[in-house]
Parts: sequence; structure tokens; C-alpha cells
Amino acid sequence: MSKRKKFGIAADIDQGLSDVINAVNNNTGNFRYDVVALSRIETDPENPRELKISVEDLRNGIQENDLYYQVKKQEKTELETLADTIKTKGVLNPIIIYKNFDKYRLVAGERRFLASIIAQKQDIHARILPEKPALMILRQLQWIENNERTNLSLKERLNNIRAIMDAYMQERGRQII
Repeated sequence: MSKRKKFGIAADIDQGLSDVINAVNNNTGNFRYDVVALSRIETDPENPRELKISVEDLRNGIQENDLYYQVKKQEKTELETLADTIKTKGVLNPIIIYKNFDKYRLVAGERRFLASIIAQKQDIHARILPEKPALMILRQLQWIENNERTNLSLKERLNNIRAIMDAYMQERGRQII
């Protein structure tokens, strides 16, 4: 059987367009993708990850009298490898953020965000959630992102699990002892 055309469009192209339209309709309001200035993004201070280096360290330099000087230098060295890739290839996976007053709060992609600063990029591709996710969802997204890293310490993994458990209990009005 030959493929029928609708208004001069092949059936497989017509089906592809229908699939795209349906996907957009099904996800309207869930999130959007955009390019966001790095200066408008802030890290989540409650993310259970234990990176010591901060945006301020990258922009102003790590102070030698900083208690975590050696740790921050090592983290920066590790981020520089990713920054080199970002300089040549760009950020392959967008970060995930949500609007937080006049800025955006980072949900996932802290290393890509920090490495982009090192790479002297001005902006980054981002998946923008329409609002701050519920705490349980937020912690699960952070767990998924953090767990993908091969160098995540056992302590960081346990802190992530603890954060998910705390969020779960908080949603039910109980507290973990």
C-alpha cells in the first residue's frame, strides 16, 4: 500500500509533525528550554553535595588562607577538565533550574555550571522548571544527577539518601530521629 499524502505532505512526515505537536501539548507548562546568563544562576545551598568550591571562588580566586584551600584547588583542577570540553564542544546536557525571585536556583548540573564559569562562558543551556519542585522531587532530581558521577564519595551518597528520607518524612509531617 502506498503512503497517502495529506495536503502534499508524506504520511511519515505528517505523523512526525503530529507526534511533535502532541509532545508539546502534553508537556506545555511543565518546563521549557532556554539559554540563561550564568550571572542569573545561583547554586542550591541545601543540595546534599559537598563541593567546597563556590562561584565566588571561581570569580575572585581561592584565598590561600581559606580553610578548604587545598580541597578547593583540587575541585577546580577537576572542573578545568570539564571546562576544556565545554570550551570546545559546549554543554551537552542542559542544567535544570527554576525561578527564584530575580534569579534562577540550580537543581541539577552544578559541575557544568561551575565549569562554564571557568570556561568564561556568559550563558548556559537550561531546562527551566515552571516553579520550585516539591522538596521530595527536588531531592530525587539531585540524587539522580549526583549519583551519575563516578567520583561521588560514600558520604555524599549517604547525604543524598538522607536528604530524600528527610523530604519524604517532612511531606508526611514526621521527623527522622
